[in-house]
Amino acid sequence: DDSDEEGILKSGKSTKSQEDDTVNLHQRNFEFKFTVDKLQGSLYRADVDEGKADHLLVELVAEHFTLDFFLRPYDMVAEVLLKSINVDDYIDEDPSPEFKKIISSKGFGVDENKDLFNVKFVKVNADSPEFTSTYEGIATNLDVSVSTLNLVVTRKTLLTLLDFVLITFASPGQQPSPKNVEGKLDNPKTQDQVSASKSGPDKLRIKVNLESIALILNNDGIRLATLSLTTADVGIYLSGGSMRVGARLGNLSLLDDINQGASEDSSLRQLITIQGDDLADFRYQTFDAHDESYPGYDSKVYLRSGSIKVNFVQEPFRKIVNFLVKFGKMQAIFNAARQAAANQASQMQESASKMHFDILIKTPIIVFPRVMAVEQTRDLLTAYLGEIYASNEFLALEEPKDNIYVNKLSAGIRHVRLTSDFHYEGGQSEELEMIDKVDLDFSMSYVEHQPGLKRPDAEIEGTMSPINLIVTQTQLKFLLELSKSVPGAFATEPDQSEDEVMEELPLSTTESAKQVTEKSSQIENTEHSPPHQSPEFRTVPDQWTKLDFVFKAKKVALELVLANEDAPVGSVGEASLSKFSLNDTSVKLRMKSDDTLESELLIDSFTIQDSRTRETNKFRKIMSLINNDVKQQFMASVTISGGKDRHLIAMLTIDSPRVILAMDYLFALQAFGNTAFSPEEPLQLSDESEDDITTPDEQESDVGTRMDDKQEDLLEEQKEDLPKEGATSISFRVNVVDAQVMLIANPSISNSEAIVLGTKQVLLSQQNASTLQITK
Repeated sequence: DDSDEEGILKSGKSTKSQEDDTVNLHQRNFEFKFTVDKLQGSLYRADVDEGKADHLLVELVAEHFTLDFFLRPYDMVAEVLLKSINVDDYIDEDPSPEFKKIISSKGFGVDENKDLFNVKFVKVNADSPEFTSTYEGIATNLDVSVSTLNLVVTRKTLLTLLDFVLITFASPGQQPSPKNVEGKLDNPKTQDQVSASKSGPDKLRIKVNLESIALILNNDGIRLATLSLTTADVGIYLSGGSMRVGARLGNLSLLDDINQGASEDSSLRQLITIQGDDLADFRYQTFDAHDESYPGYDSKVYLRSGSIKVNFVQEPFRKIVNFLVKFGKMQAIFNAARQAAANQASQMQESASKMHFDILIKTPIIVFPRVMAVEQTRDLLTAYLGEIYASNEFLALEEPKDNIYVNKLSAGIRHVRLTSDFHYEGGQSEELEMIDKVDLDFSMSYVEHQPGLKRPDAEIEGTMSPINLIVTQTQLKFLLELSKSVPGAFATEPDQSEDEVMEELPLSTTESAKQVTEKSSQIENTEHSPPHQSPEFRTVPDQWTKLDFVFKAKKVALELVLANEDAPVGSVGEASLSKFSLNDTSVKLRMKSDDTLESELLIDSFTIQDSRTRETNKFRKIMSLINNDVKQQFMASVTISGGKDRHLIAMLTIDSPRVILAMDYLFALQAFGNTAFSPEEPLQLSDESEDDITTPDEQESDVGTRMDDKQEDLLEEQKEDLPKEGATSISFRVNVVDAQVMLIANPSISNSEAIVLGTKQVLLSQQNASTLQITK
């Protein structure tokens, strides 16, 4: 009977609901505990020669390992505890005891009473009553807590392990071919499985709490620097084909470990630090192109960072840069010896995706301390870079072709400041503003080149707000010192050759790397296009513009301040000497696909002014325009032809310049230059000794040696005169129109006598022959 069946069904449903209500959600139906005091594992690498023994790479030792696993009605939970972990290095043949353990949770000031790892894994059934309220609809949850971990970065060890992983897990034979995939999809059962997996993708959430991680740079047995990261929270969320990663970083610091004479809190050792409450906030997200909410790009990067302070000390940074350069050379050798890496790189290039980014770094600070005596307080030059920003968006291109998107980028620096802090005798100090609130902005449009597309691949437009650099002779001298020390920090060691790097690596790796590099060099030599033999540009059918660059600056000014070297400046206006100004500067550059380069520089006017307030100079406009109707006083262009044998053509035109010279002004400039450009103190040479006295026989041998040197110099000059393959020929033309130079006898009176030298045109050119032409 239908009514009886309905009654039975209702009673069954009510019974099931009563069972659900009575079920204890947190009751453990099955529980398993596993504890190991010491867990040890070894990683070996098989030798190519089967007759030789395997090579031991690293050995792992984990202590006090605990696994707690239990099942509940609607979820499964596993929790892992690990007290400590050590990974011993057996790749480096003779490591020092300090660097024997490449991964360690002990030593280096670590609190050994805390647990190293705490991992909790929870797998929830979608039917659980707590699935939405407690777990937010996420089936798989993983919580990881790491207390303290020390990682020693040894070049040879790290690259050997990376090479082992890539060879083991990046084998091309393991990747399924498209035919196999198509064959599997033809199977109805496979189609059902694929559709079932797509219909309900599992969600995974990973939370990582890092208390302290230290990267220790090992430079051939010398502790170079330590990169410390504390209080970092990382979250990873996976859902179907999309991924979201978020990270908040706490204190980040790079400590110089070579200078042990100073304390760890000294500015000379704290090379990089993150300051302020707003620390680094990083987010990375990928999107599935088949999802309805696909935003038009495949990935997104978001970064907000607090104040990053860099203390630029030359010697530590030079050693760190050399460490990284040598690391890169070793990595290149490993990549050349490993064919799988080349295949992986080509696949990454083929699958280039669109990435959206939004980056803002607040108030980066770079401090340049001056090299001084130990007992003196260091002078400082501080650059406040304001805000560094970069963002982009993808817009559809209005062209006949479809599916063409333009990547529009905007980047720049806002509110740049430059200050100096000098210390004098008697405990006096003075801070001066050299540059105040300068903005530098760039906007860029990039589109991947396609046949028939007439627009340039990249269009860049840059602007700079008016900039005024106020500098004294002591500040300028400090800037010149930095111009030598800063490039020196990034210069590699001259005695660091490829052969020395290869000597540290196994012979099997270096031999295969040499074979790959020799083959690639042969291919590059055969693929060179025929060079242009003439300076005229030829029109090539498939030639297009790769880069179109425009940069404009309203005003670029320089003010020289003549101050006392051993005392504070005081009033900058009273000590001002001269002002230089470039007004309305414009730079244009265009590069074509055959490496042809065309550039143009336009300057409306260049002015020089005598700004001394204590002098009665009636002629303060040192350089000005004779004809104010001239729109561009300076016009320059440089053109470089493409091909192997290149030709450079440079042209400069200066229109209507007037220069007024006064002797007292020139003497003041000379005093400024003598201090700013004064040479360094010469080295003290020792007195002559008996070894410096030469005998007549030695003098004759010296004469013979000098004659041989002269012959070698003549041979070298003859070799230089021969035409070189791939050399660049240069032609130029300088044209000065309506120029005038005036030398004032007495600048304190307006009707002073003067010597005036004027010319209608001065033309200097060089093209196969040098010519000089002066008109009127």
